[in-house]
Amino acid sequence: MGKFASPYRFTAVLLASLFLPVSANTQGIVLPGNGAVNRSMAGAGTATSLDSLGGLYWNPATIGALPRSRVDIGNELLSSRHTASSTIQANAFGPGLPGVTLSGGTRSDTGLSALPSIGIVYQPEESPVPVTYGLGLLTIGGYFTNFKGDLNNPIFTPPPPNGFGIGPVYSRLALLQLAPTVAVRLTERLMVGVSPTVNIADLQGDVLAFAPPDDANGDGFATYPPGTHARLRWGLGIHAGVYYQGPSGINLGFSFKSPQWFERFQFESSDELGAPRTIGLDLTYPMILSWGISYCGIEGLVLAADMRWINYRGARAFGDPAGLDAFGAVTGLGWDDVFYVGVGAQYQLSAALALRVGYSYNTNPIDDAVTFFNLEAPGIYQHGVYLGASMQVTKAIAMHASYVYAFPNSIHGPLFGAAGPIAGTDLHIRQIAESFVIGISAEF
Repeated sequence: MGKFASPYRFTAVLLASLFLPVSANTQGIVLPGNGAVNRSMAGAGTATSLDSLGGLYWNPATIGALPRSRVDIGNELLSSRHTASSTIQANAFGPGLPGVTLSGGTRSDTGLSALPSIGIVYQPEESPVPVTYGLGLLTIGGYFTNFKGDLNNPIFTPPPPNGFGIGPVYSRLALLQLAPTVAVRLTERLMVGVSPTVNIADLQGDVLAFAPPDDANGDGFATYPPGTHARLRWGLGIHAGVYYQGPSGINLGFSFKSPQWFERFQFESSDELGAPRTIGLDLTYPMILSWGISYCGIEGLVLAADMRWINYRGARAFGDPAGLDAFGAVTGLGWDDVFYVGVGAQYQLSAALALRVGYSYNTNPIDDAVTFFNLEAPGIYQHGVYLGASMQVTKAIAMHASYVYAFPNSIHGPLFGAAGPIAGTDLHIRQIAESFVIGISAEF
């Protein structure tokens, strides 16, 4: 094992490899809904047409069913309470390493994250074909993690030889999407839509374990470089869908979101002596297939359900097998594909007031066995409830609000080293989240 045979070096390698940039959304890194209306319907927007944001995000064909041209503006304020607890039993790394059992928990100080989105839909009054144009600037995922150094939690103690951890940890990911969209009504009941997607990603982290650690100062303790000093990265993909409005009020929808292929992420980092070091990382936003059904055969009532498959196994970095290579770099996060079901209901209580409620469930992309590789924000939420309301302020302007609660969930598993899981160690991650979404829409 060379230098990694040192117990302290071995400890540094296994602990530092925990801190990877991952998201903390209900569906992994995929935001499960967009805007106050769609969020309060549990993201069910593949077979219903309630606003522009839900359509532009989940099925571009549905914007052709909106009654008028409109603008929707929304902003989600997300609070994700993320706690990481670790335990290292006495002598886990050899005699006296550590001398006593160490255990403690630390909460990430993230505050509120803002997730804005804007959607515009235009329906020409005179056109040789019934066509609708749309443009969305959408938040499609992201996270912010901020763990302090903590002498009472072994993961966040100083690096060896002064501790068994890596100290404070910071990371940030923001994913925005520009979605120019065209929807065409082929028949009275059948619409198709397509949107070439342009994506912008901002990724930062003060520890990048996808790169091999270095020991440039020769002190016998290798460290991972920071993943900072990076410009925005651009990505491309395509989104297409079909929407059918049935004669009995039953509507069907299907959409395909291709993987969002980003240019290679590059970080202008440095080694332990401050010498320049350039680090590269390949990352892909996953492919998504969505099926939807809705019912609007009762006046004032809309019922909708979506089923979704998110292909994390095919996404670079996320789906790559979790582990450490021969140089100590993390090979991947080991995520499984996610299956998601969201159901929502809207009732028009009066001409001015609409109420909505929803529920969602999704499988967990992260197995307990790979908890170690997914510390920063593993996206392990599985159950969510949603409430929302819309108030018609004028004939053309409406205000919207929704509340989202993601029930607590947790995973735990052992720490890993070059030889595999380490007996006598444990990492426990617990998450709970809630958000408030506000919005305004104007028809024209």
